[in-house]
Amino acid sequence: MRTRESVCRRKVRYASRGEAMEAATASGLILYAYACDRCFRFHLTSRTKGRRRQPASAEPGRVQPSPSLSA
Repeated sequence: MRTRESVCRRKVRYASRGEAMEAATASGLILYAYACDRCFRFHLTSRTKGRRRQPASAEPGRVQPSPSLSA
């Protein structure tokens, strides 16, 4: 599915997948990096619709938040 232009305009653009994944890790949320077919940069999303389910360790664009040390 093609990214809508209005969605692309309001999202942060990252030059590389690595840069996007660093931002995802820093957010503390489970986010996925994807290449945008509009701006040819990378964006972050939390959506999983249409994605094949794989073990978390096998998904290259997925970042899991660090476990909390408080009990």
